[in-house]
Amino acid sequence: MSIEQHLIRLSQGEGGVGPTDLMRLCLFDWAVCAIAGRNEPVARVLRAQLSHDEQPNSASVVGGGRAPAPMAALINGAIGHALDYDDTHFDHIGHTSAVIFPTVLAMAGAASVQQTADLLEAAVVGSEAAVRVGLWLGRGHYQIGFHQTATAGAFGACVAAARMSGLAPALVRHAIGLAATGASGLKGQFGTMGKPLNAGLAARCGVEAALWAQAGMTSDAAGLSGL
Repeated sequence: MSIEQHLIRLSQGEGGVGPTDLMRLCLFDWAVCAIAGRNEPVARVLRAQLSHDEQPNSASVVGGGRAPAPMAALINGAIGHALDYDDTHFDHIGHTSAVIFPTVLAMAGAASVQQTADLLEAAVVGSEAAVRVGLWLGRGHYQIGFHQTATAGAFGACVAAARMSGLAPALVRHAIGLAATGASGLKGQFGTMGKPLNAGLAARCGVEAALWAQAGMTSDAAGLSGL
């Protein structure tokens, strides 16, 4: 089974939901880190880009303001990772909650999801997807200079956003392919504001990929493993 097929199965919830109790703790962990980082320089710079015009289906931004789902995911992802105290998965070699929760919270408005259980389930499958892609990419991917929080994380964000949107398997495949061509993030940014920005870029990539696929954009069916 290809990595894309595994990710599609996760987006559909096949094989069970997973440890939502642990995911609830991860949500609190991310929220505390984001609240603590809301006045960091990267947070101020990004919030300054917000429009003051109200937009439909907009999502809340940590520290104040609202933005369309992709922008909200970007800003909240960067803010939650600004202090670098958020939870870490050492097999994945990166931070998952900093990418996944900004994604599902941004999509909650766009997809009109109101139930906390639905949000947590999407976070579970998104986190699992990020970890599986991180394992598949391997330590070599990290050692040559890629920031796995951003690269593997973009696929987790994509699967979480697809779950929130209720995308059919064929559309999830297109979304994964679109995420594959948009995923980015370099370790060279460590020590700068570009490091937390990487988490936000991954969240935005996943949200945009799911929304584009939902709107009819197509991609290579083997966009990730068919390199």
